[in-house]
Amino acid sequence: MSPEELTRREQFSSEKRRTEFTLGRAAARLLMSRLTGEPAPEITLALPPGPGGQALPSGPGGWRVSIAHSGELAAAAAAHGVAVGVDVELVRPVKRPGRLAKRLRAPGEPALDQALPMVSNPVAALILMWTLKESVLKATGAGIGASPASVRLARVEGTDGGWDRGTGEEFALAFMRGPGEACWETRFTLLEGYCLAVSLPAS
Repeated sequence: MSPEELTRREQFSSEKRRTEFTLGRAAARLLMSRLTGEPAPEITLALPPGPGGQALPSGPGGWRVSIAHSGELAAAAAAHGVAVGVDVELVRPVKRPGRLAKRLRAPGEPALDQALPMVSNPVAALILMWTLKESVLKATGAGIGASPASVRLARVEGTDGGWDRGTGEEFALAFMRGPGEACWETRFTLLEGYCLAVSLPAS
């Protein structure tokens, strides 16, 4: 990692957060190495200016990278010339699910069981909705500082064929409306107890 990254890493108070930061940067470098052909150790990642910002890798211009981590999993997504946001969340018990559901729900958005009827586990559906919206907010650069209710799930496609088997082999597509009614396409899946989502501007 660069001196700036090492400095940022040491600012975290717990070893867990330092490890998560390291794994996230490693995931981003491996991804960019695969996309550009540059050796992973030679790729530098500029630190984003805020919690929802995107890292800007060195090398060929125009690339943007988003990083996420939860539990023991780190994820990275990259796009050339457009914004990108990734989020990953461990499916785990939620203390106040009703309160979180209310916080997530956008005006005019269907209730959770109607918005994501393909997910039978209500906790998994709640965390998936969070993951979908967080990936959009990260793509916009707003990140966790913005309300998830500012993002609205419009519709979902591609949930046939066993996408929710937990293998990560099948991805579904959600169409989202972000802040300012901007349109986003979000690919998502369940992966061995995790929810994973990647958002790009709608084509």
